Amino acid sequence: MGLREEKKKLNREAILNSARKVFTEKGFYHTSISDIIRETGLSRSTFYLYFENKEEIFSKLAAQLYQHLLTDLIRLNKEVKTGKNNFKKNIEQSLASLFKTLYQHQDLLKIIIQSPVGLNPEFDKIVTKYQRIFYQAVLDILERGKKYKIVKIENTELAAHIIFGGIKEIISNWNNKNVTNEELESQAMEIVKIFEYGVVR
Repeated sequence: MGLREEKKKLNREAILNSARKVFTEKGFYHTSISDIIRETGLSRSTFYLYFENKEEIFSKLAAQLYQHLLTDLIRLNKEVKTGKNNFKKNIEQSLASLFKTLYQHQDLLKIIIQSPVGLNPEFDKIVTKYQRIFYQAVLDILERGKKYKIVKIENTELAAHIIFGGIKEIISNWNNKNVTNEELESQAMEIVKIFEYGVVR
């Protein structure tokens, strides 16, 4: 990578990191382009070489977040194939790993799950897209479990909404607290217990 390309990469990362910081502090709606530019220390003209608006920046941040979560979601989906004997242990481990990832990125997650919709169509599209992706991942796990006769519940869509809602509530309750890995693992185990006794054969 040449010096020019390296500088462009560093500028883009500086904008994304600064935007994430400002979004976290002020929320999406109360953040302006000027706030982000001020935080980066770059000129306004330099900023617009990389992004047109704050919606584009937030979309990029949300995509990065999804990539961080994707590995854990894929692992969770694969664990359903292991059979009932190892199901509980494997799901606990995979869910604990997912919770640790969620905890590391709770600042963006809270913006996605807590910000009101209906005020900015572009932001609404981003939030709806990634909430739907996460919900669909939960639903796919339940559907696969049902296929392999591990999950007994018939209405998997309802169950997915309940589980997704529970995870959203857990994220909201973290509220920037210092949560240990042991506490995250305990939360994952509690969800598995509810899932096991209420859903698994």
